Amino acid sequence: MNNATIRNTARTLCILLTILMLSGCATYHLRNAQNAFRDGAVEEWKALNGQQETGTVYDLAVGDKEPLANYRYALDELDGLLKEDRASLENDGLLGTALTLQTLCLWKLGDEERRGEAAKAAKAAGLTPEQIILVDLSKPLAKADRMYDLYKAAPRIIGFEDYLTIKGELYGSKGVDQMLKAALNGPVVKKNEVLKRTILIYRLTVAANYCRAFGILADDHRKDELAYFKQVGKDSHEPLMDLKSLTGPDSPVFMRMRSLLNSACTCNY
Repeated sequence: MNNATIRNTARTLCILLTILMLSGCATYHLRNAQNAFRDGAVEEWKALNGQQETGTVYDLAVGDKEPLANYRYALDELDGLLKEDRASLENDGLLGTALTLQTLCLWKLGDEERRGEAAKAAKAAGLTPEQIILVDLSKPLAKADRMYDLYKAAPRIIGFEDYLTIKGELYGSKGVDQMLKAALNGPVVKKNEVLKRTILIYRLTVAANYCRAFGILADDHRKDELAYFKQVGKDSHEPLMDLKSLTGPDSPVFMRMRSLLNSACTCNY
């Protein structure tokens, strides 16, 4: 797996991790896994801040694989713990936390088959409402990652079939954006500003990545798709303003996402 798989804002991952804060009775290995996941997120955030190009938050020009190494270490700790000490985790009320964190690690490492299995196991184990949201989000975010990989793999001009795949997976009736919108409208997220902020960031990132795929279409196809491209840019205004209301107009995350949309979607927000 190459550096292009290091995705999304680590700031968002740090936000996610606050929902998974462990109680004082957490085991040594579980706390190790949490710390490694957090460290991976921090490394991603450093890489993001160090990048000069204004582009999507997926575009991290990282010279090493330190974030991935942290996620792998966290996953190794969790795999061993769930194999050897599952009963103790369940007795201590920490099984759901461990399984949720395992699911997020597998998402970040791009292991879709295991991510799906871990998500099912997590939901069967009994989770908090916030953990259920995180586990559910891992599916559309993994899909968004695959569409990003498809975009990045394109030469100077993206094939029309690949573009249509990206468009459908991100904006179809069961696409990533619809899943994120549904989560935003749910009662748990409406009451949780941390989760709301997180999902808004991802919705805006999805919009920017679609727009960038549109930007490398051949001219004849771009002409046919121009109206849809403009609509995606227009529709991104509402989540951007929602993010502004949550974080403030001068917050770094709002200003970065606004710059992202202005660049990728040729908006003027």
